[in-house]
Amino acid sequence: MCPVCALSIAAGLGISRWLNIDDSILGIWSGALILALSIWTLNLFFKSEEKKPFSALFFILSVYLFLTFIPLHQFGLIPDVCQKIFGLNRIYFGTGLGIILGFSSIYIDKKIRQINNNKAYFPYQKVIIPLLILTAASLMLYYIFCR
Repeated sequence: MCPVCALSIAAGLGISRWLNIDDSILGIWSGALILALSIWTLNLFFKSEEKKPFSALFFILSVYLFLTFIPLHQFGLIPDVCQKIFGLNRIYFGTGLGIILGFSSIYIDKKIRQINNNKAYFPYQKVIIPLLILTAASLMLYYIFCR
């Protein structure tokens, strides 16, 4: 997760609210941003040579989720109306999906690199794979739930 991509996602989230983009799609990108911030925080606390505990990542991720959703609730930015997907609020569903897709894109990038002797197949592969996965998921959510 690169810093430029995360800043782009953060800017895009602000613009997407203004453009009235569905909360589920907004949630996908906010989930990816929360995951990126969590990974950066984990890397800040643990040196690159040290083994990073998964429990620490889970704790940091929980803190960022808490710091994200409590203010959204306080300011009434999460609607409580019947906008649900599989019984979850659309933004919660999208955020969870974004976190899962973010983990998946990191895993897919690592597997592709392992196949190619720990080298990327193309420039900016580490950036392009997550963006393609998140964009594809956003389009699928739009065509399934938002039309």
